[in-house]
Amino acid sequence: MNNKKVLKDYFNGVNIKNPKVTVLMSIYNGEKYLHQAINSILNQTFKDFEFLIINDGSTDGTAEILQSYNDFRIRIINNEKNIGLTKSLNKGLKLAKGDYIARMDADDISLPERFERQVEFLNKNKKMGLVGTFWYTIDENGQEIDISKPTNSIYAVHFMCHGTSMIRKRCLDKIGFYREVFEFAQDYDLWLRIADKYEIKNIKEPLYKLRIRDDSISLKKKTQQNLYASLAIKMAKERKKYGRDRLSIATEYEANKIRDQRLKASGIKKRKLLSYNYSIWSKAAFVSGEDEKSFYCAINAFTWYPLNYRIWNILIKAIFGKFKDNPIKLIFQCLNFLFIRVNNLRRRILQQLVSLNFLRTYKIWWNYLARDIDEKWGTIRHDYALLSRIISSSKPRRILDIGCGSGRLFPLYNDLKINEVVGIDISNKALKIANSRYSYSNIKTYNQHILDLNFPIHYFDLVISNRVLQHIPQNEIEIVIKKLTELGKRIYINEMYDSDHFGESFYLFKYDYILLFDKFGFQVIERGCLGKQTWFLFGKR
Repeated sequence: MNNKKVLKDYFNGVNIKNPKVTVLMSIYNGEKYLHQAINSILNQTFKDFEFLIINDGSTDGTAEILQSYNDFRIRIINNEKNIGLTKSLNKGLKLAKGDYIARMDADDISLPERFERQVEFLNKNKKMGLVGTFWYTIDENGQEIDISKPTNSIYAVHFMCHGTSMIRKRCLDKIGFYREVFEFAQDYDLWLRIADKYEIKNIKEPLYKLRIRDDSISLKKKTQQNLYASLAIKMAKERKKYGRDRLSIATEYEANKIRDQRLKASGIKKRKLLSYNYSIWSKAAFVSGEDEKSFYCAINAFTWYPLNYRIWNILIKAIFGKFKDNPIKLIFQCLNFLFIRVNNLRRRILQQLVSLNFLRTYKIWWNYLARDIDEKWGTIRHDYALLSRIISSSKPRRILDIGCGSGRLFPLYNDLKINEVVGIDISNKALKIANSRYSYSNIKTYNQHILDLNFPIHYFDLVISNRVLQHIPQNEIEIVIKKLTELGKRIYINEMYDSDHFGESFYLFKYDYILLFDKFGFQVIERGCLGKQTWFLFGKR
């Protein structure tokens, strides 16, 4: 942006020292949609804002994208390491200068008149603590899927969208910031605390585009997110009864203990908690006249715990309210819901059989996963840039890709001109996807198990194993690692992360895989974290 444009914006009402609005965004490895998100903020019709961006230890191209913007309204705070969304947002709130705090997520889009409408609304309604908006739901390509029109009644607090929110700063000064004991549903807990003392509304106009992604936290961690939400609801009930809740007076240790008791709930207790959540939301939607939302929340409550007496009355009323003129649609919706639940049950049973190593069901499991994920597996892997650096620096002639799936790394191997690449996977369907998508002369694929490979000692300069070891039965793991050390001179391992083991890979920690590599003459050359996965590069001593 040139100096004339900067000056023009300043004299058109942008207050550098005391902006009216602070736009707060935390980002972690979100380069894919970052340009769209930032541009949607900079193109707002309302200009008097600062844009506070917390780069939460990103390891992809996020930092470079942020530095490419030359707009005086943008302030970038770089975290040395990833500290999570809740802590990052609180860090931003402490630095915020605006009278109003507007949230923004790094993969969403704010429509041009969003801030103008929200600021005007808050200026006119002094008792209002929080205002949201209606929003569009979009897919990964930006295509509109649906439009959400949350209730504008006293139950609006249950149906807010975090990204659409604009909060009066003095409300936060009074009730506090996000509570860091909440890893998820931190916004819901904050909304409930604001609603204790202030009014909450949604502007009846879609001013935001919420992107739904297959790898989003809200989809992958839905049950855990709902358990956090149940904790927020429990604390709200305590405040209503006693004037304050336990978390407000607890030490950090005590707060974590209260949270962990809720998160570790299992069996019937867990199902009751989740059912109660949905019954609260169903009742709120029903009273607000939203029969469809009430019906689906009621069905979810019933599915989690059919003996939840709170839901029966609402479920019957919601059914008659939504489907009284169309009973065929009711039957269709119920059958569809039943199909989804049965399919999920089938998935859980199969997962359990895989964990027990029952008749090599892990091969069935991977074929099951490959069935409907052609496009999903076709996307670039999150460690693409990392592997590009590792491969470029070591200049291998031969690479073995174990668990290659549908070949998401094949374009990288081709671009780097690797002489010979062998990809193996136990899912024949995944390999069919790879072979139909890519046809590189230097890449061959085989439907084989690791132990079935027959190559000379250290034939491969680099072996790449992505989340493969975790699927190997414990009684086979030592022989598999021995096989890996025989196949390659260097071995890249990318396994799952587990917070109970202080950032180490759960599987490497649990089964002492590092000691096994050491036993066969390999040591850790390099290591790091990508999101919630830990990677290791092993090499011969």
